[in-house]
Amino acid sequence: MQRLIYAPEPTILIQTIGSVGITMGLLALLTLQKPKNIELWQVSSTVLAVFNLGLGIFLGIAAKEGLISWLGVVVHLPIAIGFILVALQLQRNENYT
Repeated sequence: MQRLIYAPEPTILIQTIGSVGITMGLLALLTLQKPKNIELWQVSSTVLAVFNLGLGIFLGIAAKEGLISWLGVVVHLPIAIGFILVALQLQRNENYT
């Protein structure tokens, strides 16, 4: 990832789009192969939380280096926090049932 931080902005955007594609593919794969005792929302919220958290951190490092604006961080970190809260709530509900 450190190699990508010093890339020009269009390259970072292309790699970000690639990571979105990989994450959506991973989400689809996990959805199709999930264990019977795990709900689809648990898998989805966990994968999307990890993706948005990682993307927010990566974009934050790139923004700190002055390569891109902070907009991606402002967008993706709150989304990550939301998915983390959803995953935790789903886990809590699963423990009580």
